[in-house]
Amino acid sequence: MPTDNDESSTTTTSAPDAAEPPISELEVVRKSRAKGILIAGLVSLAVIAIGAISVKAQMANRPLGEEPSGSKPPPFTLRMMHEDRDVSLSDFKGTPVVLNFWASWCGPCADEAPVLAKGWQQWETKGVQFLGVNVRDSLKWGTKFEQEYGIEYPSVLDPSSAVQRKYGVVGLPETFFIGRDGLIKAKYIGPIDPQTLDRLVTSLLNEL
Repeated sequence: MPTDNDESSTTTTSAPDAAEPPISELEVVRKSRAKGILIAGLVSLAVIAIGAISVKAQMANRPLGEEPSGSKPPPFTLRMMHEDRDVSLSDFKGTPVVLNFWASWCGPCADEAPVLAKGWQQWETKGVQFLGVNVRDSLKWGTKFEQEYGIEYPSVLDPSSAVQRKYGVVGLPETFFIGRDGLIKAKYIGPIDPQTLDRLVTSLLNEL
């Protein structure tokens, strides 16, 4: 017979937590494959993106062909010969540009210089910009050349021929005629004559 000191010894036992069903090997393989496919896809996209950027950079630095008409001229920024500042081709956006590659050591450039000097006086007032690119030359001899032939339009220095190569210029002089839309309209190889200069500049001005 139980006494007052006896305690009821009813014991409650909780059921063990239900165990997670084991993941089958097949499920592990599937998950691993899916993860691998995702990583491979991301890597492929990264490679494609890097390749596209590389191709774009190569095309931007690729020299112009023999017939560049209709092409966008390679951009450049070079130091001016007689001013302590840089000039970019983009500074002349919306303006017809006559871009002439020359050097003081170039004999045919001396033949052409008086034509360009007179052409600048004629076309400057009509809104045409002449710009010279002095290739592999010293400031001293380039300045002497300009003074001798009365060149008054600005020139920039290309001492390493980097811009010359971008434009695919093999021999000097060469002249590019760039329209208001920023595209090359014509290229002239060799010393230009007054009639050809007038004809090509006129065509730049007549374009809408």
